[in-house]
Amino acid sequence: MKKTLVLSSLALLIVCFSGCLTSLHPAFKAGDVFFDQRLLGTWKMPDDKDVLTFSVANASTVEGLPEELRKLSAKGYDVSVKDDDGTSRFLVFLFKLGNNTYMDFYPRLTAQQSTLDPFFMQHHVPSHILFKIKITGAQMDMSQLKAEFLAKLIEKNKLRIAHELQRNNGAILLTASTNELQQYILKYGDVADAFEESGHYKRLN
Repeated sequence: MKKTLVLSSLALLIVCFSGCLTSLHPAFKAGDVFFDQRLLGTWKMPDDKDVLTFSVANASTVEGLPEELRKLSAKGYDVSVKDDDGTSRFLVFLFKLGNNTYMDFYPRLTAQQSTLDPFFMQHHVPSHILFKIKITGAQMDMSQLKAEFLAKLIEKNKLRIAHELQRNNGAILLTASTNELQQYILKYGDVADAFEESGHYKRLN
């Protein structure tokens, strides 16, 4: 996807470069989620190798995932991300908050990942990654929440939000509740600097 993400098909479900922002809890509630038929199909950025394929989620898609996500599976997407390293799979939800539409990515194990050593896997906690999106015809624009923007707010005591900072690379894991996350998104959802530069995906089919 964008260079802020590496979607690995092997040991790490999500590996963040410097400045990645993830959350332990979803930023949506059940009533916020909706299904948009326009997402179904395959998408790709012209100068990027990653290919995103959206299909309808089903019972097997959500097996083993948290109960609150399984209950919403009828409105979810089974998303595969293919790159040079293989394929990663995600359960994805669309939701509206304020004036904007967002997309939540939550990792799910592939058959290959399921065979990894259980003790090793205990060290990897799945988390949510959030994008603001806009679909116009055959183009989908995706922009991820920017960790640097949030970090500056925290540093200047302009924001108090539960989080953990990974010192070696600046990645931030938000441990805030869904209500707190929504307050942040509603306040800064229309602030351009709060998001990374958009990735422009074109529909392939």
